[in-house]
Order: sequence, then C-alpha cells, then structure tokens
Amino acid sequence: MAADAGGERVILALDQGTTSSRALVIARDGRVLGSAQREIHPLYPRPGWVELDPLEIWETQRQTAVEALRRSGVAAASVAGVGITDQQAALYGQACIRRGMTKVTYGTGCLLLLRTGDGPVWSPSTGS
Repeated sequence: MAADAGGERVILALDQGTTSSRALVIARDGRVLGSAQREIHPLYPRPGWVELDPLEIWETQRQTAVEALRRSGVAAASVAGVGITDQQAALYGQACIRRGMTKVTYGTGCLLLLRTGDGPVWSPSTGS
C-alpha cells in the first residue's frame, strides 16, 4: 500500500475503538497512503461494562503508527499533525497510566492535536 506523498506534509490519524487500535497516514488531498490495525482485548467485568488496559492501548497505538508510516513510505518528520479519535475520553478522561488501571468506555469523541510551537495556544472563546 506504499504511496508517495510527493514530499508533502501528512496527517497521522489514530483511532481507538473498543476492540482495535488503528492508524492512517493521510495526504493533503485525502488519499490514505498507509494504514495499520491491531486488535485489543477488552475486559467485561460485569454486564454492560467494558474496560480497556491503558498500556495495551498505548502499545498498540504506537505499533500502528509506526506500521502505517512504514507502509506509506512517509518519514515521521513529514507528519504535520496528529488527529485522534477515541471513545469519548477513552484515552484522556481518566488518568490510567499503569497496568490494572482500566478505563470504562462509552460514547464517541474526537480530538485534534496540531504542532503549535513552544508557547501556549489560547482559545478565543474562553481565553484559556
């Protein structure tokens, strides 16, 4: 699936689902230049609950990002920004940083990270 981005900057899109982690390398014109997906293993501690291991999320997202970039033939230095989709705070809503600290998942959400330099970026609507 390798394709040349023609030296252009690309977006690395990371998607975290309940059962898999996925990465896409996307060209400026919207073409998918490379992709990768890895299964994760949700836990079901009681009916209606789903928990995810934060270290498994971290490792599978890292693996898919590296693999998608390799398949695309695009260098990591060409990544202009990272788009992250997850299950409404599956990655950020609770501080889960050690094995055994699981995250209960629900809903959907989206977060976009951009390279903004060394200083803070203030929201014009909130001033913070």
